[in-house]
Amino acid sequence: MAAWATSAVFFLDNATLWTVTPAESRQWNQECIVMNFYDKHDVWHLLSAPALCKMAAFSLRCVIVGLFLVHCYADGHQSGNFSQVMQFVLDSSNNTRIHFHPGHVKNLFKIIAWSTDATPKDPVHVVVEQETNILSWTVPLILPNSVNNTDNVYGNTSRIFCDNGVDHLGWAKNFTVTLSTASPTNVTLYLLVKKDYHFNITSRKEYTVSVSPSQPDYFFYRFSSNETLTTVIKVNSNSELCLSASIQNNQFSTWKCREVSTKRSPVKED
Repeated sequence: MAAWATSAVFFLDNATLWTVTPAESRQWNQECIVMNFYDKHDVWHLLSAPALCKMAAFSLRCVIVGLFLVHCYADGHQSGNFSQVMQFVLDSSNNTRIHFHPGHVKNLFKIIAWSTDATPKDPVHVVVEQETNILSWTVPLILPNSVNNTDNVYGNTSRIFCDNGVDHLGWAKNFTVTLSTASPTNVTLYLLVKKDYHFNITSRKEYTVSVSPSQPDYFFYRFSSNETLTTVIKVNSNSELCLSASIQNNQFSTWKCREVSTKRSPVKED
């Protein structure tokens, strides 16, 4: 643009810029100091060419970005909302990719997914991605039952999602949730993503939590420098089903749901 403006100021007057034809310009043949074999009209084109090229390149980038956005929209990309139930209708011909932008918060996220018509034969695959961290499961979730050697099918599922740096939890990073299925007919999946405000627990305080094999929960405890290095964790439950409590180092849970079995026994502590 600067070259274009310079050519207009130094080589063309106002009348020449808008009214003179190429033939009339060459009839004047007013020499340029540097390029005395060019007339004004030729110099105008020479200097305006870079500006025109830049404008063409910018227009091309706009077209490419526009086509990319159209492709993303057609391919099922969309923005997700926190604390709001979202409904998706899926089949084998399409998948949905939802982008979440947490902003400036220091929270983990509970991802809840359920369906009333997805089947164990053609479940909905839920894949959560954040940089190099990936978490995946299916809806419904199928877990073995050790009592009668069958499988239990759970239509309601949830997971806690975060990276491995839970000891130094910083600003939440953007993540995506991808939904897909091999079902030839439509299935409906409901998705709810909530900020988990109860991940950190403290001493001398009682917490009540409701869990199931398909909806586990996790908590983080930090030893205080003013207390001893020994901490006792007491877990009680009135349920007849087994409850497994696992204690591990401050790395995000690697507990596998397939290891959870359904049986009648007291609370189990690992």
